[in-house]
Amino acid sequence: MILEDGRRKKEEGTAKKTRYNPMAMMSRATPIRGRVAVSAVVVLSAGTVIRGQQPLFRSSVDLVTIDATAIDPSGRPVVDLTADQFVLEIDGRSRPVVSAAFVSQPAATSAQAVPRSFTSNEDVNEGRLILVAVDQQNIRRLEGARALKAASNFIGSLNPEDRVAVTGLTELRPLEFRRDRARARRTLEQLVGQGDSVFIQYNIGLREAMQAGDGNRTVLTDLVQRECGRLDRARPFIDPGRVNAEGTARDPCPEEIEQEARAIAQHLRATTVTSMAALSRLIASLQELDGPKALVLLSEGLVAEPQLVDFDEIAEAAQRARVVLYVLQLDMPLADAAEARPSPSELPDRQLRADGLSRLAGAARGELFTLVGTDPVPFARILTELSGYYLLAFEPLDSDRDGRPHRLRVAVRRRAVTVRSRPSFRMDPIAASRRTEDDLVAVLRKGAVATELPVRIATYIFREPRGGLVRAVMSAEASPAPGSPAVSLAFVLRDRSDVIVASGTERSDSGRYAFSVVVPSGEYVLKIAAIDGLGRRGSVERVLPMPDAASLTESDLILAPEPQPATAPLQPIVDRAPGDRLLAYLELYPQPQEPLRRVTMEITSDVDAPALVSALATLDTRGRGLVVARGVLPMQGLPPGTYYARAVLDGRRSAGRWFSIGDRPPAVR
Repeated sequence: MILEDGRRKKEEGTAKKTRYNPMAMMSRATPIRGRVAVSAVVVLSAGTVIRGQQPLFRSSVDLVTIDATAIDPSGRPVVDLTADQFVLEIDGRSRPVVSAAFVSQPAATSAQAVPRSFTSNEDVNEGRLILVAVDQQNIRRLEGARALKAASNFIGSLNPEDRVAVTGLTELRPLEFRRDRARARRTLEQLVGQGDSVFIQYNIGLREAMQAGDGNRTVLTDLVQRECGRLDRARPFIDPGRVNAEGTARDPCPEEIEQEARAIAQHLRATTVTSMAALSRLIASLQELDGPKALVLLSEGLVAEPQLVDFDEIAEAAQRARVVLYVLQLDMPLADAAEARPSPSELPDRQLRADGLSRLAGAARGELFTLVGTDPVPFARILTELSGYYLLAFEPLDSDRDGRPHRLRVAVRRRAVTVRSRPSFRMDPIAASRRTEDDLVAVLRKGAVATELPVRIATYIFREPRGGLVRAVMSAEASPAPGSPAVSLAFVLRDRSDVIVASGTERSDSGRYAFSVVVPSGEYVLKIAAIDGLGRRGSVERVLPMPDAASLTESDLILAPEPQPATAPLQPIVDRAPGDRLLAYLELYPQPQEPLRRVTMEITSDVDAPALVSALATLDTRGRGLVVARGVLPMQGLPPGTYYARAVLDGRRSAGRWFSIGDRPPAVR
């Protein structure tokens, strides 16, 4: 499967040399190469302790996550619903919703030029994955042209970040999700309807053909009376009941009517089976792609009798692949110029076709819209609805773990809000902890960055006292949804040869994770993956150049909340500074120069701006000439915003770091 710009989806990391080992990844430390160490309890060369966590998975509440759409009458997502406003029923019994998180699917992103000292996936917009499929068997040749033109206009209106693929259901080919709109529109132009009728001797409607073909004698008698008694027949109608009495030749019309009705019914059912099988395979193929996808299906109709056709397979495939299905039914004129005679059951036939499409869309949390000509309104409505959805979580019962589908209904306690969810769910019997570990490994292996869960990573570089090694202290954070359990995080560090030199995992109630690695100098790539209790995934990569230890004259500036007591371990921040007092920590390594006399810590509005707040640091000389500078900066009176903290060594500006007070504004989307 091709994702974009000809780049094939990476399944096994970024290079074949990468030694991915899921069991090793889940260990506390993985010293693959000599003189490499990993620690969750960080002790700097000065003896200062940084609070970390033991990288182990602990037992927790296993939640089931379902996705739901909540929209107002105009189709816009309602974004402010809370967990207690949702009504959830499983197999007809009410269940409490323990967490509800609105997930925005941004249409466009404009970069925000805000300086920072951390790396995040918040500014990465991979765009929405949108697949346009054409049900060729259920579209007549003459009727599909206008619909395909409307779909082409829809593709042209997508935002630049969106990736789109086009396919027909008659012949499924490898999907190519690209940002190349012209290519997608050319592919669409090649898909023509193939649903021309082959039964034209008698004028039999779809619904009456299905009934007569199933042996409904009343409907069949009405058909015979109507079609065999027409004045335009070449032979006059002969009542079958009078044939034997008068000895006349048997009229073939009644038998032909019955045969044609059965043939029409068989053709419709066979077409339905073929289309549904193709659609099921198509949806299943999307499972290998991360994140939600939108499937837009164009069709004139689908005859799916409830007593014969269910959509359980498609519903389960859509749930696993996280696909929402929107169906556009082509509006057929009552008087079709392509047909010599209008159907005698036109309105019931339309309803029959629409019912199947409606059930199909409902099985995949979607909706059915009518497309008249090249009307752009249905496509605009779909894009509006795609801008966001909810992830809801509930605690399963033992009876839910039987591996069988369970009926699902979601509503909301607010007027004028329409809620759509999947009709059922099936709980994976695999233990949640084991499944989460496997999912973390899968996220780390992906070449692309996962963006559903915001993740931030900050790093601090220090010199080790012996062996010419360098220590990197890393602080990561991901915010869990309210009411959901802890966030599971994992990291992997690769060297320039793309060989893993360290890895580890942690389950954090706060969503924060601090750890360190000791490695030789060189360039490394750090990747963090996180999964929260709702199943949202996030990842971020950061290039980590580790300088030669001998060239380091000072460490990076660590910013942390003021510890209480002063000897308590530090908790390095990633970006946001909590509380009213901020500790600035700096290590200075021995140099053959004048002894350091004064170190001042400052908070400014920019790198070269004058100090807004300053504090004289205490200097503590340790063994081997190491000097530790610590200063506490008061932040009272500073309004929310982005600031720069720096150290000034005997009047010379030195190490600095960006941070924020209050919530940093998100990237403009």
